[in-house]
Amino acid sequence: MTELNRAKDDFVAVVSHELRTPLTSIQGYIKTMLQLAAELDEEQRRAFLEAADRQGERLRRLIEQLLVVARLESHVEPLAVSAVELPVLVSHVADELRPRAHGHTFDIRFPADFSQVETDEAKVHQILSNLVENALKYAPPDTRVTIEGQPSLNGVVISVTDEGHGIPAELQERVFERFFQVDSSTTRRVGGTGLGLYICKKMAEMIGARLWLDRSDGTGSTFSLFLPSRPPDEDENDLTPGPEVHADQSMTASV
Repeated sequence: MTELNRAKDDFVAVVSHELRTPLTSIQGYIKTMLQLAAELDEEQRRAFLEAADRQGERLRRLIEQLLVVARLESHVEPLAVSAVELPVLVSHVADELRPRAHGHTFDIRFPADFSQVETDEAKVHQILSNLVENALKYAPPDTRVTIEGQPSLNGVVISVTDEGHGIPAELQERVFERFFQVDSSTTRRVGGTGLGLYICKKMAEMIGARLWLDRSDGTGSTFSLFLPSRPPDEDENDLTPGPEVHADQSMTASV
């Protein structure tokens, strides 16, 4: 209980910091424009507005993340199942995150004629977005993020691999915990609340999928998501990935 309370205190402190940082930046840009309006040229005003917009988007994403956690915890997150073309979905995720990629290359690999799955497209989109954004945050600039899909028993597996420094072995079992961050110090290199992987794990469970840390070492980390061909019925046994992935002919795109 003491450890949980300490984790909650750390979480509140981190969230407060993450909310305050973009809000302070937005206020700073706006106040500067109000005070120096007559002295700023059009290019400077546009630069200030664009910076404020970026910070506003950061704040929006954080608030949305907190709202998602609240819905997941209260079990009011609805399901909307449809046929999903995963290569198309992954391409959309890459396109959305490319402006924040900081020189990273997206390497998208899917076999030819990759089968559809019946699942909640919005939730899979959010899971993959969180995994890819996590890879972008923790891998050095100008490295590669690989998103790979392969057929598996009863479904498919999608893996997201970065070329970062990896997660310490003693912490790997805790990466999906709600209040846990690998580096919770106030001087950590990247921002964030540590909720991203927790949200991914909970959403995967909701759609009958399974998410795990496949590997993590000094050359990078791989997170894998198994999606069943269709959501299992409540009275069915859980569908889990088979022991091997089929090596079909693949299409590779570096973008």
